[in-house]
Amino acid sequence: MKTIGTQVLAGLFLLFVAFESFKLYHSEHQRSERLLQDLTIANQEAEFFKAKDKTNAVKIQAQQLTISELRTSMPGIIQAAKNLYIPPRLIQGYTQAVSQGMMQVRAAVHDSIIHDTLKVGVINHRSKFYTVIGTFGPDSAFLKITSIDTLTIFDTAGRRKHPWAWIFSKKQPDQTIIQNANPDNKITLIKSIKIKQ
Repeated sequence: MKTIGTQVLAGLFLLFVAFESFKLYHSEHQRSERLLQDLTIANQEAEFFKAKDKTNAVKIQAQQLTISELRTSMPGIIQAAKNLYIPPRLIQGYTQAVSQGMMQVRAAVHDSIIHDTLKVGVINHRSKFYTVIGTFGPDSAFLKITSIDTLTIFDTAGRRKHPWAWIFSKKQPDQTIIQNANPDNKITLIKSIKIKQ
């Protein structure tokens, strides 16, 4: 009787070990598949297209990373969140977009200080956010002005209004925080919509 009981216990133990091993293998397999898919997405080109109202738009697939994976692979993102006083555990999404505008100006040159005092034929100015290239002829000027800005967007979970009251404190709504790098630009409109499935 002891032998049968021992064999049943050993069989149950082996079955438990096999089940746990299968669960571990399955979760690691899913994780490696997700990381492989994320690597493919990270190397994918963005898809540029024209929206219905003829404005430029861009579409990319989103990567799915845990906070610990984000910490090891892209520590700059965690540091940017900390600079905005966002605890990494509250980050629900991160987006960074770079916008570049270009404008060409043709204008007639009349009496100007440039032609009267400084016989300048070419302007070439480059800074962190602007590039201005221009040529001046005897009766006209051609300017090409390029402006670059970087938008950093964080989606964060809502914090509790009174954290010391723990679960009895009402949670504030989720937030989207957008930061632009160019100090001359100003964000004039922010709209954030969270879709619940």
